Amino acid sequence: MPMVDLESVFDRLSGSPIRIFREGERVLAEGGRTGQLLFLVQGAVDVVKDGWHIASITKPGAVFGDMALLRGKPHSADVVAVAQSSLYVVDDARCFLLSEPLIALHVAAVQAERLDSANRRVIAARNQVLAGEHGTAEVVALFDEIAFALNRAA
Repeated sequence: MPMVDLESVFDRLSGSPIRIFREGERVLAEGGRTGQLLFLVQGAVDVVKDGWHIASITKPGAVFGDMALLRGKPHSADVVAVAQSSLYVVDDARCFLLSEPLIALHVAAVQAERLDSANRRVIAARNQVLAGEHGTAEVVALFDEIAFALNRAA
């Protein structure tokens, strides 16, 4: 059972604007500093880093901009709508998280799920490599899966 139900998250976000992104439109740009958090309401987006597709996301409640915000760094990847998508946009996300502990808990839960999934894949990949089950191409594919796990939204 999730720590925070999506209905409660969307209820807290209801005062924020919803922005519609057309297919092919960039939601966030790698290297940008927006200070925003975006929450997927509906649609589909891809996460692309250094030209490498690392995740496809369709799950409502998925969060974008969280890594940059929490680390105080620029966005680490492009987020691009691959279908018309609507997202809640929180402009002053730092202040918003300070005043909305339920949303902060949701963001933390998303981060924890990403990390747990990546940890499980790292362990599985390590064990498979040690067992000699894969050649170079398969090892690269395992690391692709790990990157996907780190960047997918829970």
